[in-house]
Amino acid sequence: MVKTPSWPVDLLAALLDRILDETGMSQSQLAALVPMDQSQLSRWKSGKSRPRFESLEALGEALREKHSHLNIGPDEFVIAGGYKVDRDRNPGKLETENISPPPSVIEAAVTEQLEARLAAMQSRQDELLHEIRKLGKQMDDLQRRHEQERSQSDNRESA
Repeated sequence: MVKTPSWPVDLLAALLDRILDETGMSQSQLAALVPMDQSQLSRWKSGKSRPRFESLEALGEALREKHSHLNIGPDEFVIAGGYKVDRDRNPGKLETENISPPPSVIEAAVTEQLEARLAAMQSRQDELLHEIRKLGKQMDDLQRRHEQERSQSDNRESA
């Protein structure tokens, strides 16, 4: 039996992928910001282990310091990891509780999935168009042969 993670793995993976794409960093370089081992990021992305709240917060802080242009900090990581950010009840400490991720993270994950599906559909469309062209050529060849045979048959009958 496959165990389904109880946290939004796809959302954290999408956030990490976005960061890697936009910064050009490798997983190893991103992990080195904290520091942590690259394999830990891999386990998070695959859902093999759920990141601790403190680890997400530390990675978000480090990213905000080094790549502030991304506008991604601890809150985005904490939420993508399935935790709740509640600064009103206890401003000095973030509360952790499972919640839904923010719309921006959901949008990024959905956009990525839709783009992948669109690319696959376009590829399939290209394959089908190629097949249609190939079949069209075959039909043209058959029609030419049929006309040649008919012409030869007409010539024999008239001779």
